[in-house]
Amino acid sequence: MEEILAIVGVALTAFVSTNTDNLVLLSILLGQRGQRRLAVLFGYSAAIATLALLGLVAARLADELPDAALSYLGLIPLAMGLERLRRALLRSPASAEVHAPDATLGFAGVAVLMLSNGSDTLGVLLPLFAETPEPLTYFIALTVVVASLLWYALAHAIAGHPWVRARLGAVERWLVPILLIGVGLYILTDTPTDTLVE
Repeated sequence: MEEILAIVGVALTAFVSTNTDNLVLLSILLGQRGQRRLAVLFGYSAAIATLALLGLVAARLADELPDAALSYLGLIPLAMGLERLRRALLRSPASAEVHAPDATLGFAGVAVLMLSNGSDTLGVLLPLFAETPEPLTYFIALTVVVASLLWYALAHAIAGHPWVRARLGAVERWLVPILLIGVGLYILTDTPTDTLVE
């Protein structure tokens, strides 16, 4: 049970650290006049489901890698976090704003937009999936799917509040690098979720 709680916590941290920009983007889409909310919900859900499935496939492919090599995959989110921290130190808060397209989008448009914006999510989740043994990988996938539904609900709640979106962008600038670095260090270290006692 401790392993499940630990991996759910890490998966949730990984999701939040790579999807704060998506939260802002979702809230902008949902706040657009004429934008169909079901198209946003289903498009975003399809993008997240695709990322979760890719993670499960990566976990199976990682079975072919030596166990000692898997923890080095933590260098990916660690490097991403350090790069984002470097950029946060060099840019002004105004340059960190997230912009959505001016036109309303259908299901496919939202899915493509979210997938193209989800490369950082893939970069963090794939090493986490790859390093985690099979029974726990399903908890990672479930956590990501449930978190995405909560993310949509939160984006829906703040869609009509531009001030909240602006503050969220400011928090993302510093919080996201710290969370990415934490996930990277978690993957690099030997943790109870790396192996299960048979």
